[in-house]
Amino acid sequence: MTWTYTNTLLTDRDKIRFEIQDTDTNDQLFSDEEIAARLTALGSVSATVLDLAKKLLMKFARLVDVTVGKVSESNSQRYQAYKDIVARLEAEGAAYALPSFGGVNVDANETLDEDETLVQPGAKRGDIDNVADGNGFGGGQ
Repeated sequence: MTWTYTNTLLTDRDKIRFEIQDTDTNDQLFSDEEIAARLTALGSVSATVLDLAKKLLMKFARLVDVTVGKVSESNSQRYQAYKDIVARLEAEGAAYALPSFGGVNVDANETLDEDETLVQPGAKRGDIDNVADGNGFGGGQ
């Protein structure tokens, strides 16, 4: 497995490493191959950053704070740091997540309605204007 990083951030891999702070050659978090695989699976730098940050959060959640004599290692701080990173990334992602609707163009729908070569629905909007008059579904006499 290889590990490379260039601080010019010219590649998606370097951008991902920078965002999750996997930039220290002496403290490697993910291999190039792992980053490439997740980037291919998820399709974007931002989605890969969030995914890998969550993976690190799970990794650091398993570790405990340790003190042996005068030496201590505080893994809970590392966990909290990645918890904050994941929360920030999720909030940023939510800001860009807008709903997308398809098939709401009236002109396109009217064109499809007029095309006799297409299978048409049995009922359309407006076919049943008043269900209480007895001529519609479930109403009337």
